[in-house]
Amino acid sequence: MRTLFGKIFVSFWLMMILTIMITVIILRLSKPESNELPPPLSRAVVKAEMSYQRHGERGLKSWAMKINKRIEPHKVYVLSESSDLLNRPIPLHIQEVADQITEEQKTVAQRQGRNVFFGYYLTDYQGSGYKLIFNHPPRPGDLFRHMVHNIWLVILIIALFTGVCCYLLARNFSRPIKAMQKATNALADGDLDVQISDQFKKRKDEIAELACDFDRMTQQLKHAYNHQSRLIQDMSHELRAPISRMQVALALLEGETDLQSEQGQAMFKRIQTEITQFEQIIKHTLTLPLFEQKQSNLEDREDMLETLNALIQDLQFENQTDLGIELNITPKDGKFIINTKDNWLNTILRNLISNALQYRQPDTKIEITLISDKEHHKLSVTNHSQEMSDDQIKDIFEPFYRADKARTPGSTNLGLGLSIVKGLVTRLGGHIYVEKQTLGENEIGFKISLELPKKTS
Repeated sequence: MRTLFGKIFVSFWLMMILTIMITVIILRLSKPESNELPPPLSRAVVKAEMSYQRHGERGLKSWAMKINKRIEPHKVYVLSESSDLLNRPIPLHIQEVADQITEEQKTVAQRQGRNVFFGYYLTDYQGSGYKLIFNHPPRPGDLFRHMVHNIWLVILIIALFTGVCCYLLARNFSRPIKAMQKATNALADGDLDVQISDQFKKRKDEIAELACDFDRMTQQLKHAYNHQSRLIQDMSHELRAPISRMQVALALLEGETDLQSEQGQAMFKRIQTEITQFEQIIKHTLTLPLFEQKQSNLEDREDMLETLNALIQDLQFENQTDLGIELNITPKDGKFIINTKDNWLNTILRNLISNALQYRQPDTKIEITLISDKEHHKLSVTNHSQEMSDDQIKDIFEPFYRADKARTPGSTNLGLGLSIVKGLVTRLGGHIYVEKQTLGENEIGFKISLELPKKTS
């Protein structure tokens, strides 16, 4: 039984069945003893009657002596009006059984402790007779039958049995809860490395699944915490840089008597540039949490090819030069329509192409490939760039990441473009990844690919 539901159901079901069975057994075993003689005693009575009929009192006495020798220490009493045929003293409990025997009630049974006494009224043809009292030996199950008749002992046994079962059930349920409680307290105290799934390796039920979910949650919390810490650290660095440059510009501007001079205008322009970059940092940083959400209502429809062609024209107009972009479309006359929202698709494509333009080698082309399969539209942007390590590729989608670790002053690249792209692609239901490409002898290519699901109705 691998599920917690199954364990609870079967455990309580078995306890109910056992309780019912014990109740039925008690009711059956606690009923009054039957007056019917057991088969061995019936055969003994037949022999006694035959001896009495053939030889009278002498034959009956001989039978009594023989049978008492065979079944010692359990005695058989043969009573007349007030005495035992073998002249033995008559115990009180034997006399009590004898008093119940009458001509109307010839067979009786009476339990006294573990022993059962059977009585039989033996008569002759004249109507006179003897009372036979058998101290019946204990039979298999008589001990249990005796226990059943002791109601307090029965209650104690049932209480112990059900108590053990309930203890095992409670222990089985409470141990994992206590382990998880301890783990959640540790998590609340700031321990983001707490893991509990190893404690439940042998379990295959919902508790083990919950433990795995807990571990996954702590890993996500740790990742979010580290991400937030790194974001704050990087943002502090990015904000400090333009502020420092503005302070230098203001210091130089203080000593400038003619603010309309070339030097004064240059300082004003520098301050304006730094303020613009400062504003962009804040704007993109505040936008990042929205892009990292995974759910969104995608109400718009856009053709990726149309948006891509329009964007390439805009970029070439802004740069007033041919950007050297080579576009490959498969199929040539295909429609590449996706579900999107606001201006997200344009933002994705602009950031990808701008990143490829910024980091390509001089006098090299950028290859953009757009293909469609059964369920997705796939776009790839490849440029000739300097070689990047695996660690650099791994961190390329992190906020404020730059291939240029020195963060060159005056650079307009904030290191947020690809992070925003990844967030938007995720919200559109797609995924994005990076590959290194070998484009020729001693030529390294850098390829970013994304897949977006086709339009849904």
